[in-house]
Amino acid sequence: MKHTQNITKDKLWTKHFVIILIISFFASVIMNMQGSTLPMYVQHIGGSKSSVGIVTGIFTLSALLFRPWFGNLLDNSSRRIVLIIGIIILSLVSLSYNLAYTVGILLFLRFLHGIGLSAQTTAVGTIISDIVPHTRLGEGVGYNGIAVTAATAIGPALGLYLIQYYNYNTFFGVTFVFGVLALIGALFINYERKKINNLYVCGRNIGGKNKKYSGVIKDKAINSSEDYLKKRKKGSILEATAVPASIVMFFIMLTTASIFTFLPVYATSRNISNIGIFFTIYALAFLVTRTITDKLSARYSITRIMLPGMILLILSFVILAFATTLPGFLIAGVLYGAGYSSTQPTLSSLAVSQCSPDRRGAANATFFSSMDIGFCIGAVIWGVLSQKIGLSSIYLGSAVCGILSLSIYVFMLNNKLMKNNSDSNYQAVENL
Repeated sequence: MKHTQNITKDKLWTKHFVIILIISFFASVIMNMQGSTLPMYVQHIGGSKSSVGIVTGIFTLSALLFRPWFGNLLDNSSRRIVLIIGIIILSLVSLSYNLAYTVGILLFLRFLHGIGLSAQTTAVGTIISDIVPHTRLGEGVGYNGIAVTAATAIGPALGLYLIQYYNYNTFFGVTFVFGVLALIGALFINYERKKINNLYVCGRNIGGKNKKYSGVIKDKAINSSEDYLKKRKKGSILEATAVPASIVMFFIMLTTASIFTFLPVYATSRNISNIGIFFTIYALAFLVTRTITDKLSARYSITRIMLPGMILLILSFVILAFATTLPGFLIAGVLYGAGYSSTQPTLSSLAVSQCSPDRRGAANATFFSSMDIGFCIGAVIWGVLSQKIGLSSIYLGSAVCGILSLSIYVFMLNNKLMKNNSDSNYQAVENL
């Protein structure tokens, strides 16, 4: 069967792409505001350092448990509905944190919040892979990474400002407002059209005569809408082609948990104030590095982008382990932002670049599940480790995890890329 005609001319900046970036930004502001302040809130209501890790862990654990289910739902139902469900949960739970006067109540709310996170992030990733042309998928994922990173620059600093000059009630109210803004944006996501006789998936008519497209989607020898539905029903909740990139991302997320869960507490233990600027510096480094890697990728392979990125991640944690002043923390922030900018968007694109269009929900679920597992395990391990031998130890441990991710990439994913001829099989990410 011939490939479908590219009517969109590889157009990236469509109405829906702009909307989904806005949604991703507002939802990420919520996550970053809470990620930097809830560890302090746990101690505010009487929790211990180990409780911080458990609160973070149960959040990512619930996201992990529900993400495969939402991925399957995305492939068999409406992307828009899943996105709206996720945002509603995020918003309502954010407001409900005002009622969390004990660690037990907070744990319950964090579990619910994780369900919302799994729906929202998996839906966003899948919608992006729908509406972005296949030849510009890496670029589209990169812009989403920029939206998320911009939220990282704002969220932690805003959250710390609100609890310092106002109170936690005001803080949770502001996160709810951002949730409402994201929900308003989700109501304008309407690119999906489905009919009983003529099946529409992601704006593409599979079974009818009039073929319309909202993105570039390669045909995978789907002869009829009936065969297409049968193929989808047989699919598993995880996507095998996304596993190699997901494993590398798992070890990177082990290190990320130490940053977003314990850095404010760690900085306080070193008598460093205004640590919120660390996240701003990280975000700026991320954005600058994205611009540089966009240009370098036209001349160099994916591996030549990935390896320096992972090395920068490792160095950032070594510096954090021994830093005693704010400048030392900020240097680590620059290295961490540059390293994460080179690795996470690239791995995300690799995870969805080989699967068929009907498996994009499962591929995104697989990749984000690896991030959930890594963050969850990392938060718990670092919480216990910091309680036993001190906070600085978690950053040395993170450096070790970075070395493991580098080794796995070299011996697993890089070999796979070479074997499968990355120029043809990973064309979607060559523009990263």
